[in-house]
Amino acid sequence: MPDKEGNDAEASQDTRKRRRTTRGSQTDDETSRSEESNPPNNMAATLAEINSKLDLALAGIKEIEELKEKQRLMEKENSDLRKSLDFAYKSIASLTERADTQQETLSKLTEDVNKLTQVANAEKERAIKLESHSRRNNLIFYNIPEVRKESSATTETLLYTFLEQNLDMAEEETNEIPFERVHRLGKIREDNKPRPIIAKFSFHKDKERILSSARTLAGTNYGISQDFPREIVELRKGLVKVMKEAKKNGQDTKLVYDKLYINGTRYRPSI
Repeated sequence: MPDKEGNDAEASQDTRKRRRTTRGSQTDDETSRSEESNPPNNMAATLAEINSKLDLALAGIKEIEELKEKQRLMEKENSDLRKSLDFAYKSIASLTERADTQQETLSKLTEDVNKLTQVANAEKERAIKLESHSRRNNLIFYNIPEVRKESSATTETLLYTFLEQNLDMAEEETNEIPFERVHRLGKIREDNKPRPIIAKFSFHKDKERILSSARTLAGTNYGISQDFPREIVELRKGLVKVMKEAKKNGQDTKLVYDKLYINGTRYRPSI
């Protein structure tokens, strides 16, 4: 009995194994047949997906390359800009140095010009003083009648006559006044008005004597003035205006050469 039961059990196990094997073989066959029925669709989908990923990858690579190119250009521009800035800084430094040098040169030239100006002004003043000194014995006489084709000798005779007739000097007095030179000033006028006479006295005391008598000509057409350089004449014109105003105000005035004194104090124009 036991042997029979054992044989039956082994037979039952073999039967089950064959069934499983049969079912497994059937399942594999079904899968194989299913894959064989839809192989192109699966392949296309896979390729499409791969292509899509490749496109995305290529697009990303292109964008990266473009960014790299932009970065390269920006680095080049930055490099060029740095070079330009360096050049600009060097140029500015060079210009600044040149400007400083030129400023020093200009300052020195200005200093030299100021010194030369001072020297020139001093020389001018010296020349004016020398000229004034050379004219210190001169007097100018105005409105003494002039004759046709008047010679220097005739002019001197007319001047002596003027001194005798208008300054109440005797002939003996005028004969004692020698002149170094007497002549008319300027060209003959078309309106026939007499030209001034300039006379250089041999002695300064004679010139001062005639000048002190000039006040007796007040109210007449005649006049006597000292002979000053042009610069002093212009300066005295301004001082005379101030002097007249001071006299109107009752102040005591005195004009000596190029200096005006008001109430004993030298007048200095405000600058």
